[in-house]
This record gives sequence, structure tokens and C-alpha cells, in this order.
Amino acid sequence: MRRRVFIGSLVAFAVIMQAAVAHRVQLLGAAPDFLMVMVLALALDYGAMTGLVAGFSGGLVIDVLFGSPVGLRTLGYALGGYMAGLGVVRGFRGIPRRMIITLSFMVLRDFFALAVLFLRSVDMEGNMLLTMLASGAHSALWMLPLQLIMKRITRIWFMERKALTAR
Repeated sequence: MRRRVFIGSLVAFAVIMQAAVAHRVQLLGAAPDFLMVMVLALALDYGAMTGLVAGFSGGLVIDVLFGSPVGLRTLGYALGGYMAGLGVVRGFRGIPRRMIITLSFMVLRDFFALAVLFLRSVDMEGNMLLTMLASGAHSALWMLPLQLIMKRITRIWFMERKALTAR
């Protein structure tokens, strides 16, 4: 129960960061995707099902908040979390690997969005690829501090409980 509350509060924090802060910290015109970084971090730490549920719930809230078609981002976040969680089994641990995974998932998600726009016959700007790569790299840079903060909070949160039950 305590772990679910912890994961839910992290997803809520990422949604708030995405809605309130992401547009203010742009790099080359691209904002980081805090929710995707959080979903990937949770999936890499707690497994595929946690990534799937965190991605689905966070993506659904983002779809409703930003007024995008409900389900489009939800599907991207949920699949990204599930696939990253499957990577835990194959040994994708460590901060550099996590940053590479974040960059690759961000670029794949943006290519999926471009394919949807192309199929809908929407005109695209010429620098769209550069913006996609910048967004992925910017999000990958946010993985390092987020991961360190999350590990520290996890230690404090769960070690405090172990100390209380040991008494």
C-alpha cells in the first residue's frame, strides 16, 4: 500500500512538473517530458506492470489537462513504461544506460507522433527532426537528477518504515 502511494505521488508530481514547469525549461525550442522520464524511471526500478500503470494513469491525466485526443499520449506513455520495464529483466541498469533508454524512447515516441501527423495530412515544419532529438536529449539529461532524487526518497521512505517495524 505504501509503495502504491509513493508511486502515485511521483506520477502526480511529474504531471504537475509537465504542466507547470516544462515549457519554461526549453532547450533548442524543445521542452523535456517529465512524465515520460518518471514513467521510465519507475518502470526501470519497479518493473513492467508498474511502468504500464504509471504510464497509463499519468498519460490519461495529461491528455485531459492538455486537451489532446484522449488515448493518444496515454498509449505512448503506457507502452513506453511497459517496454522499459521489460528491459529490467535484460539488465538495463545504471544511470548511463537509463539515459540512453530515455533518449531512445523519446525519439521513438516522437516518430510515432510524426507518423500519426503524416497520416492525418498535417503540414510539418522543416526543423521537426531537430526538435525531436533536442526533446529526447533534454529529457535524458533530466533522468540523472530525477533518478538520484528518487533513490534518496525511496531510501528515506522505506528505511524509516523498516526502522519502525524493527523496534
